[in-house]
Amino acid sequence: MSERPILMSTEMVRAILEGRKTQTRRVMKPQPTINAERAELNEFGRWDFYGHGQVECAFVCPYGQPGDVLYVKESHKLTRYDDVFGSFIKCEYKHEVDNDGGIRWFRWSVIPEKQRERLRKIKIWGKWRPSRCMYKFLARITREIVSVRAERLQEITLEDCWDEGFQGRAETRIPSFKKFWDSLNAKRGYSWESNLWVWPIGWAPLK
Repeated sequence: MSERPILMSTEMVRAILEGRKTQTRRVMKPQPTINAERAELNEFGRWDFYGHGQVECAFVCPYGQPGDVLYVKESHKLTRYDDVFGSFIKCEYKHEVDNDGGIRWFRWSVIPEKQRERLRKIKIWGKWRPSRCMYKFLARITREIVSVRAERLQEITLEDCWDEGFQGRAETRIPSFKKFWDSLNAKRGYSWESNLWVWPIGWAPLK
């Protein structure tokens, strides 16, 4: 089992915490060859991409395989406190988890040294930081992967949209997902219309 990070927007963090989101899609980088028509998982854990009846290329999902764990990187705010009891890092989050009030405290002395080195380089404290800047020890949300696939973006089904957190009426799910996808990815060249290959990754719902 391995642990890997995954970035989530504030809206999707809420959906995960509410149990509405148990699946995510990530753009495949690099993309398979232009001739790739279908993908199959081989015995070595790689995905073979077939075109014209033969394997064109093979990739391993960089987010892991079933049994691996994802830890969610989310927006957060860091503040440092020093008092007679020692030094602490206060981390604020946009949403509450397990009645933590959206706040967690970390004693400086128990933070991994590698992370402390990075914290020492922070010049501005008390400001909201994007999810990509979150250190592993701050992550509150972990999920075990139960499924990984390789497919085109527009192959998403109504059931997939539901698992992605878009749980409105059937006729609204794909349009809602498309709009959300483009809001995050179109400017980066990964629009819905481009219909790129993606990794659909699923995890078990909370019990």
